[in-house]
Amino acid sequence: MKTLAIFLAVVGVACAQLGHQQHGHQQHAGHSTGGVQGGQAGAGAGAGGGPLGLLPKPINYGPKVFGQGHLNQWAIPPNPFVISRAVQIANSQPNVLVRLDLDGDVTLTNQYGQEVEAIGPFGQEIDLEF
Repeated sequence: MKTLAIFLAVVGVACAQLGHQQHGHQQHAGHSTGGVQGGQAGAGAGAGGGPLGLLPKPINYGPKVFGQGHLNQWAIPPNPFVISRAVQIANSQPNVLVRLDLDGDVTLTNQYGQEVEAIGPFGQEIDLEF
């Protein structure tokens, strides 16, 4: 019974600290709110997503990117060069979208999810692989 009470107290304290974000120095009626001032408390809080801020925040690549890996903090992040090039291609060509998979694969698709071949301005096929 004591173990359960201690466990619940620890979980409650941990949840309270994770949900609290400090927004600078605030005073009410001339009194400080207490605690460490100047943003030193919880310096790592809010730095990342997920539990304890250990996971990176997902990046929103825009409206033409979709898939299970988009805005998913548990997905493997794609190669930054490949995703930026794919978004440029999708923005320059109508009816082309970018699918981002859980394993970081980037694929150019149409609105139905079928893979398409991107054609450059001089008629050459654009390949996203290295």
